[in-house]
Amino acid sequence: MPDINFEDIKETKTNVLKLTLLAFAILFVIFLIFSYTGRERVIPSSQNISSEPTLVDNTPKATQDVLMFTGNSQKATEQFELQPGLRRAEFKHTGDSNFIATLLDEQGKPAQLLVNHIGAIEGSKAFSSAGGKYVIDVYGSGEWSITIK
Repeated sequence: MPDINFEDIKETKTNVLKLTLLAFAILFVIFLIFSYTGRERVIPSSQNISSEPTLVDNTPKATQDVLMFTGNSQKATEQFELQPGLRRAEFKHTGDSNFIATLLDEQGKPAQLLVNHIGAIEGSKAFSSAGGKYVIDVYGSGEWSITIK
């Protein structure tokens, strides 16, 4: 009968445990890296408000850039292009009266009502884009921001 060396078995178990802990540590670091990627940029309210879109490049290159629009009172955004597919509009309004934002197609026809609310609001809405050129017609009683993702 062969001799069993318990010290070798103990050393092997210790090495397996060390490798397992190392693998979990590596997976945890990878998780942290990927969970941080794609966070949106917050625009401080102290910055000047403009109706010009700002492209925020915090999404993978395989998807469309994020479009950010800000303003005060009633404005129409500059024309922009959306790829077909499911999109999300995030919006914020600080006024105390109506806040209405409508997505208009190239012909100026309403394609999607994004928000219709009285008073301050912060929220989001999913919508489907057929693709093409659009503007957002906004009526607000205070500062507002709309982000299309």
